[in-house]
Amino acid sequence: MVRSGRVLHTSVKSPLNLAFRHPLLYNNYDLQLKSGKAMVEIIMQYNNIVTGTFIKRPNRFIAHVLIDGRETVCHVKNTGRLREFLLPGASLLLEFHPDAALQGRKTAYSVIGVYKDNAGFEHKRLLINMDSQAPNQAAAEWLAGGGLASAVTNIKREIIYHDSRFDLAFSEDGHPAFMEVKGVTLEQDGAAMFPDAPTERGVKHIMELREAALEGYRAYILFVIQMKGILSFSPNRNTHPEFADALKLASESGVRILARDCIVTEHTMKIDMPVNVIL
Repeated sequence: MVRSGRVLHTSVKSPLNLAFRHPLLYNNYDLQLKSGKAMVEIIMQYNNIVTGTFIKRPNRFIAHVLIDGRETVCHVKNTGRLREFLLPGASLLLEFHPDAALQGRKTAYSVIGVYKDNAGFEHKRLLINMDSQAPNQAAAEWLAGGGLASAVTNIKREIIYHDSRFDLAFSEDGHPAFMEVKGVTLEQDGAAMFPDAPTERGVKHIMELREAALEGYRAYILFVIQMKGILSFSPNRNTHPEFADALKLASESGVRILARDCIVTEHTMKIDMPVNVIL
């Protein structure tokens, strides 16, 4: 285990090999070898969390946030529209980067979470993780921790297949498999939806996964719902009907469509329970 900057990189010489590159700290590290297989649980953890109040978002990449009485420009770690909860006065969670100048960052804060009122099926205040990089990391941890309830080994990140780059590749019960991961922050009355804006890239990935399934690979799309309080997931047909059609076609062709909610705290996000998928 080598400390490099703020990240603990791990290398496991076993059938399981994970390469983590997400700028989070991994403080809980547990490795057990069972029958020659590595069982790893690495929990994402944000450090230096502060709170702020949303003012405005002049473009996809930055937001103006009131922090300790001062209007501060912050990096938004999600390029989606996020119009349903980035409203003036919304309470935000931000990660402070004390070494921002040394890292060459333009901003010292990153927006990673938001409190949404009247949310979920219980219509209460919910904490939503809005870091678009977190779902991939959480999915790798979930997969390594036995999320599929099958023998998973050789987990790799960002694997090129034809003209696409899939988020995860692995061996499942000896069969090669691919997984594409989508983070979900849009919800209404306990129903989660994706996407919140048209995504031709998302359609392309779905069709490539469908092709892989037809070629004999095991193929998955995992929708990581970055909150609790969710009863169902469905593609957002009103926003992007082509995405909804592609997802249904992929499912009919053997691509397995999964959705899971997450336990979200101010410092962590972990994939938790299955959510009903409605195509």
